Amino acid sequence: MSAAAVKTRISRYLRYNIARIRQAERFDRRRADFLFRIVPLLLHCNHPELPGYQGDGCPAGIHRFAPDRMVTPALLKEWLDAPPSPAALHAPDRPPVIQSLKTIGSVGTIAQSAKSDCDYWVSIDRAALGGRLPALEAKCRAIEEWAEGLGVEIHFFLMDIAETRANRFASDTEGESAGSALKLLLKDELFRTHILVAGKMPLWWLLPPDLDPAAYAREAARLLAALPGLADNCIDLGTIGDIPQDEIFGACLWQFNKALASPFKSVIKLAYLELLLRASRLPLFSDRIKCLVTFPDRLATIEQAPLPLEEIDPYLLLAADIVRHYQQQDDRDREELVRTCLFLKTREGVCTHCRQAAAQSKALLERMARWHLLPDDHEHLLELAGWPFAELARLGDRIHAFLSDTYKHLSDLLPSMTGSSAISDRDFVVLGRKLLAFYRHLPNKIPFLRAISRELTAQQAVTVHIDGHAGAWSFAAFQGELNSQEAATARERLLHRADTLVDLLAWLVTNGLLTVESRLLLTRTAHPVALSDIEGLAAALRAHLPAADFTTLSSEDLINEARITHALVVVNMDKLPTGNGQNLPSAIVSRNSHGEYFVHHYPTLADLKQAVSELLTRYYVSRWNGNLHYYIPPQPGRAALAARLGA
Repeated sequence: MSAAAVKTRISRYLRYNIARIRQAERFDRRRADFLFRIVPLLLHCNHPELPGYQGDGCPAGIHRFAPDRMVTPALLKEWLDAPPSPAALHAPDRPPVIQSLKTIGSVGTIAQSAKSDCDYWVSIDRAALGGRLPALEAKCRAIEEWAEGLGVEIHFFLMDIAETRANRFASDTEGESAGSALKLLLKDELFRTHILVAGKMPLWWLLPPDLDPAAYAREAARLLAALPGLADNCIDLGTIGDIPQDEIFGACLWQFNKALASPFKSVIKLAYLELLLRASRLPLFSDRIKCLVTFPDRLATIEQAPLPLEEIDPYLLLAADIVRHYQQQDDRDREELVRTCLFLKTREGVCTHCRQAAAQSKALLERMARWHLLPDDHEHLLELAGWPFAELARLGDRIHAFLSDTYKHLSDLLPSMTGSSAISDRDFVVLGRKLLAFYRHLPNKIPFLRAISRELTAQQAVTVHIDGHAGAWSFAAFQGELNSQEAATARERLLHRADTLVDLLAWLVTNGLLTVESRLLLTRTAHPVALSDIEGLAAALRAHLPAADFTTLSSEDLINEARITHALVVVNMDKLPTGNGQNLPSAIVSRNSHGEYFVHHYPTLADLKQAVSELLTRYYVSRWNGNLHYYIPPQPGRAALAARLGA
């Protein structure tokens, strides 16, 4: 490869990189300044006046990063408590320890949203750092915590250059890397989605696609020897090669877990992974992006026309490829679902960010239309926030049906896989138990709503409707403000029905529909409960058993058998006459260490006391340990009841 050809490829890569940064700036200029200017500054410099300072011996510095060119006094004043002195803006460590700093993920793509976090791939030489590595790790954690205090979620992944080149990655399921579930696929995502923030560009962009690791290593050595100055501008992170089927299966399992919190993007990623798993030799999408950016002369081999660099968007093009595949398979349902999920993922960004929202929305619609990616019902999807709950639930069921079907397809392929498993036994148990906790049905378990997002399912107003018939009561919750007559026919706005108020409220709170911002209403009823009683129970549930969040579950808890960790005792919610206390209908709402919630009912005081005693002796759940609480609605004899229960 001639020096002129290399120069052309570098130029195309840098122009593409700038286009990606401009895309992030168009979405949110202030956030982009933070991610691409302030964060690298803090990694480059280690000074008491700057966040993240870890003492004079802390390693710092990014190759060829120039603070005076990247940050202005106005920008420093905007983000820092006090503008730092000129002495603070110099890296204390020479040579710099960070060779390359890159984002990985959706930043600067059509999939970026206001709630998107930002993961940084920090390329270092661990051996050279030696005993100073913990100080750099501490510096990164301190910067993450400081950013979190400003409302910006960032994560640093310190990646050894030699290990990355050899495709060796540490296992850590607690982190976003998903541990052993993602190795080569993580590298594929890095290559196809990254933005170079500072330091050296990956040499990978300058070498032809489809090289196996051995051929790549030979070509890389030949190129670096022919152009000695190239090593100062490029970092050799190796290539990928074939990805074992069992690793793809492990990554699929991880994406199922990610889908519990963010299904739109996970549907697209799962579709890609399934294509990789089913194909005997499918080109990785990172190679497709490479061809578009630095090897346009190779596009004929992948039947893709050249594109302007500013039109190359990794997430948009991946979705377009998947849609094209489903069209070839005549799978209309999956084709349309991918379009819908991509569209809704882009709407997360537009709908949650107000600056220039109209212009952003128009530009996104035009861009998706050019790629034939607009869903047939996109105009109706624009009104998603105003949909009746039943329609939102049907979309959630549709997405989760895709996830379930995909899991079945993959499970059918699992017996044919050969070789050692790429996903560790520990990771397999951790990720599998998350899925089991979400989907499985157990007696007395509160079912999880198969929602599309917490933001869309959280209700501004909830109407509780209590209906009595033949001496029995039924309880229902509806979307919005309704009277008794409207509730009788508002099936599309029905949120949930239950046999008791406790079951109803527990379902609403643990599924995130009834939040602290939600307004509660109660239709006219002959039932003795008051609206204030329902509000009190909702507040108690939110305080002691808040909405489920599977992202906060620890690996250690999931590895071990489930145990009850928190409980709320609800005493006589229906406010029935208690007599001598023998007739005291009560309930215990509990949460276990696998993130599941349960409601158990007890007809008498003796039954309730026995259950509370078991919570203490078997699970160490008690008032003394701070994980057992009581809610007794106002009623005659309330103080006596509380005294008898020790509440």
